[in-house]
Order: sequence, then structure tokens, then C-alpha cells
Amino acid sequence: MEEDIERSGRLRQYLKPMTDQFLDHQFIRRRHTWWLTVCIGDDTKAWCKACKCTLIAHKKDLVEHSKTKKHDQSLKRSNVVGQSSKVTDFFEKPIKEPRKIAELKIAAYVAEHSSIKSVDHLGVLIKNLDPTSQVLKDIKLHRSKCTALIRNVISPCFLEDLLEEIGDSHFSVIIDETTTIDTKKVMCLIIRFFSQKKQKIITQFYRLIEIEAADATSLADIFKAQLNADGLNIEKLVGIGVDGANVMVGEHHSFSSILKEGNPELVTIKCVCHSLHLAAEYAFKTLPRFLDFLIKECHNWFSNSTKRQIEYKQTYQLLYEGKTPLKINKLAGTRWLSRYEALVKIVEQWDGLKLHFDLAKTRERCYTTDQLSTMLKSKTNLLYMTFLGTYLKPITMANKVFQASNADPLKLLEEINNLLLTYLTILIPPAQLDKADKNSLSNYDFEQYLMDATYMNFGYAFNEKSDGIRDYELKDVKQRCKEFIIEICKQIQKRLPNNMKNLENCKLLSPKNATSQLKPDITNIAKSFKTICSDVDSVIQEWNALHRTDWKSTEQTEEFWVEVYNFKNAVGDRTYGHVSKLVLGILSLPFSNAVVERAFSQVAVIKDKLRNRLAIQTAESILRIRYSLAEGCLNFQPSPKMISRFSSEKMYGTAGEDSETDSVMEAISELITN
Repeated sequence: MEEDIERSGRLRQYLKPMTDQFLDHQFIRRRHTWWLTVCIGDDTKAWCKACKCTLIAHKKDLVEHSKTKKHDQSLKRSNVVGQSSKVTDFFEKPIKEPRKIAELKIAAYVAEHSSIKSVDHLGVLIKNLDPTSQVLKDIKLHRSKCTALIRNVISPCFLEDLLEEIGDSHFSVIIDETTTIDTKKVMCLIIRFFSQKKQKIITQFYRLIEIEAADATSLADIFKAQLNADGLNIEKLVGIGVDGANVMVGEHHSFSSILKEGNPELVTIKCVCHSLHLAAEYAFKTLPRFLDFLIKECHNWFSNSTKRQIEYKQTYQLLYEGKTPLKINKLAGTRWLSRYEALVKIVEQWDGLKLHFDLAKTRERCYTTDQLSTMLKSKTNLLYMTFLGTYLKPITMANKVFQASNADPLKLLEEINNLLLTYLTILIPPAQLDKADKNSLSNYDFEQYLMDATYMNFGYAFNEKSDGIRDYELKDVKQRCKEFIIEICKQIQKRLPNNMKNLENCKLLSPKNATSQLKPDITNIAKSFKTICSDVDSVIQEWNALHRTDWKSTEQTEEFWVEVYNFKNAVGDRTYGHVSKLVLGILSLPFSNAVVERAFSQVAVIKDKLRNRLAIQTAESILRIRYSLAEGCLNFQPSPKMISRFSSEKMYGTAGEDSETDSVMEAISELITN
């Protein structure tokens, strides 16, 4: 048949350069009485010891030769060959599919939960669990093979599925760079897009790239090269989420400015979480510096001493009738708002800490305990801490909202205005604040309407703790608290994205406005996002017609617009295709870098000081598998694509770049089985 002839030619082409591997390595290492060996001087031929002749190193020819009458007679009278073997014994038999599935599942479990080295024992343990099971009996999985499955089979298949799912859709990318434990610089990319397959906005890990330099040009070049290599159209890039570093968002020659040269309508969004952290940190500088010392040292005193913890627990239980003291949180150097949880717990057990350090200063004879004892006896310090516990809470709660993965993007911007309004209510008389536009406080000049600190109300807890404090001390505390709130408002306004006005307009796209007969004008929004949908007139027409249809999902923004996107007319065309495409593209914008920070936390777990030599590619593959296994390794089912890639050539890269060789190996397997 023509198919067999073609397959034979492919085999001949493959076996020609591989004679040494198949003959020398496999034939000669077996018993020396075999009739087949390498032809010395010509690596394209084989030598029959019985017939004393050369043969073409091709399976079909070797099989035909072994069946000839001449060969049989030569074997009988040959003194060299005592017993011949089948040609099929010279080729490795393909692995059965149940075994492939079992080993792929084990590799996925290892990638999600443990180190790769542990599979050396795990593979043997599983193999011996049930001697009667042929699948378990055949399992052969150790660290090298497990690494190959993770890097060259499972992870590439997940990446291909992701790129296929993105397709021609518009997308956004969240970008950040860090340094791993072995001092290698890496850039992490998280992609966000509307998945037509899953019918929702997806935020998925994309790439972990090793970089040599962290300047704007290098980062931009690597980023664009990676998108091109993966077949993603950079013109479909709607927005990028970055931190507030100058190399990322600076006005002149930054990462974002370089990308905007090719895509002027690209939306750059600074991470709101980073901005809120920095706003609180700068505002704290208006308060006495020893407050930070108090918060840090209260944690440090107990952190590494079990004896001190036991002594404090005994003192606290005597004071509060058997209650257990709260553990004071550790402070994070890069996350200033972590102090909120710590200072709240210090305020809650203020008397217990005061008694403990008062006893400890005579017992320990330590400078730190002496200072802490003095600070805890001060009523003004308790008043400062009470104030911080009250007014760091709004900004901490807003920060947590932006870190959430299921938050409504169109409602997130309202959190900023509500946060500013919370602080401005303390600073400005109600009559003046009522005149301000509550929906746009980012440019509001509030400093010209400030009240005197004496007339400001800082809350019930503050007033309760201020009893017994001298008037001049209370006045000074109130003045510094006023400066704290002023500074935090100025920092929030200063650190908001430059394109905040455009982003604020996006809240007009809420389901409530979309289903109303009296709709706001969204022409400016459509013009600002021409990258997503260039037909502005069609967008406006469809927007004005949305109220004519009865919609089921009117509570959640994303669910509503997915329903609008899927609505079709009698001939199967999307009735509201332009406006829904625009809104879903806007919803894919990143409003926080929290997801990429979580990815870096995972990198620190995967590549720790015990595994500091782990390759970046391996770490990337493990990270991709962990993000892709949304339902965990228990529900992981290897895809047909993964099973087809389960071969030595594709796993270990011996023929990973030669697709024709891969197809030849598949043909060899078919011939062997036949």
C-alpha cells in the first residue's frame, strides 16, 4: 500500500543516522550470539553474522531477511549464532495508556503539593500497594521522568490550552518583577481576558521569565518578544497593571511609555493596593516615631522566646480570669498596613502588656523592656494607638477589597471615593462637604475648608480614652491626628492613576444604567477604548436599545454583560455584540497587582533555600500547573494531548524540535504493535 511505502521511507530516513543507537546500544549489549550487529565502516548498514552479508538498517528489510531460506540454513550450520531473537525485541514497546494516565496524575500531584525529589520513594510505594494491579505494577516514575512530565508534557499542554482560549480576544496583563532566592531576576506575567469557552473573565498565570536587567527598555523588549513568540497580538492588549515604580509608570522612558509608543490607547493602571500602602506609610510620619517602635518590639519580644510567651500568658490569665492572650502579628517590611492587625491586638490587651513589661523590666534588666514599660504607661500613647486602630481600618478594608479575586471592577472605583469621603467627613464641615461632588473627589481641593482640630470628632473610642489627659496634651494629640488624616487624603489623591477620570466613567456601564430608559451618555468611554471596538456609532445604538430586552442577570455586572454578549437575534447574529465586547474588554482591566504578588509568594515556596538550584523553567511549569488545577489534583484528568506527548522523544527533548522525527517514532510504534 502507498501508506506503508511512505511509512517505510520515513523509517529508513530516521534509522539511517540512528544505526549506532539501535544496533550498538541495544543489540550488542545483549547476548553476543545474536546474528545481527553493526556493519563496520558503514553506519547506514547492518551485518548478518550467519549469512556474512550486509543489510539495510530498516525493520522491514531485516524482517524479510530473517524469513529467507538462505538465512535459516545459515543459522543451522553457523557456529556463531546459537539462538536468534525477534527483530521486534530490538525496539522498545510503547507504554500503555492507563499507565500514562497514572504517571501523569502522580506528576500533577507532585507539582501541586511536594518536591520533585519525593517521587523517588512515592513511585516505588505506589507500585507496591497492589501487586495484583497491572497498572500499578508497571509504574516507573522517578525524579528525572517526573520533571520531564511536568516541564515538557503537562505544563506545555496547559499553556497551549490557555493561548488557544485567548485566541483573538482582547486581554490585559499584570506585570511585576522580583529577585529569587538565588539572586536571579524574574518577571512574572498574569493575563486577564474574557473566556468565551468558560463564559467569564479569567485571571490566569501566563509566564515567569528570567531577565538580566530590570530597566524599562529591557523589560519592554522581553515582554513584546514573549507575546510575539506565543502568537498573541500586542494590538489586542487593552491594559497593563503595574506597581508604582518609576521604571514602570514614569512619564519619560518607562515600561508603560515604551508600550504606548506602539499602542497609544493602552490603559496603564497603577496597583491601588500599593498606593494605599504607601499613602498610609507617609501619613504615619506625621505621628510620633516611637509608635512604630512600640508596635515592632511588642512582637519581637515574644517572637523567639517560648519562656516569655508562657510568662505573659500566666500574667494575662490572672488579670483576665483565664482568657488566652492574642498573638501579636509580625510586621511586613513591604506591606505597611500589616501594622493595623498588630496595633489592634496591642490596644485590646494594653493593660496585660503594661503589667507584663513592668514586671519584666526588673527581671530582665533590658533597655527594650524599660522603654516599652514607659510607653505603655502613657495615656497619650494609648490615645494615638486607639486613633490608629479606628482610622487605619477604612484604608485596610479598602485594600482587602482590591485584593479580592471576585470583586466587581465597576464598583471598585467607588471604594476610593468612599474612602476619601470617610476621611473628609472628619476634616470638613458638613455644609461645605455637601457642596462637593461625591462621585469625583480625586481632584477636590479640601484643604481650604479644614476645621480646627479642637472641633473635630475622632470617634467614641478616642473620646473615651481621652479622659484624664491634660488639655494641652489632648490638643497636641488632636492636631497630629488631624495632620495624619490630611496627609492620607493628599497621598490617596496623589497616587491615584493619571487616567482615573476615564476609569471613573466606566461605572456608568453598570446593569442598572444599562437597563434604564434614561441612560447616561457613554460616547467618551467608547472613544477612549477604540482599541476594543472602533465602531462607536454601533456601540451607542446598541447601548440605547438595551432596555428593550428583559434580562435575567441584573445584579452582578459580569454575569449581566455575559448574558448580553450571548443574546442573538433570529438569524443567530449577536444583537449587542459591539457594546458587550466593549464592556467585557473594560472588565478585563486589572485594578490590582495582588494576583501577581500571590504568584511571587508561590515562587518563594517553590524555589526556597532548600531548592535554590531549581531552574526557572521548572518553577514556571510548577506554577502554571498549580494555577491551572483550579479544582485540585484529585479532579485532574490528563487530556488526549498530554497522553500523545507522553513519549521519550517529547519528554526529554531528544526530538522535541523535529516534528517529522516524532511522527516517525509514532510509525515505529504502530509497526511494532502490528
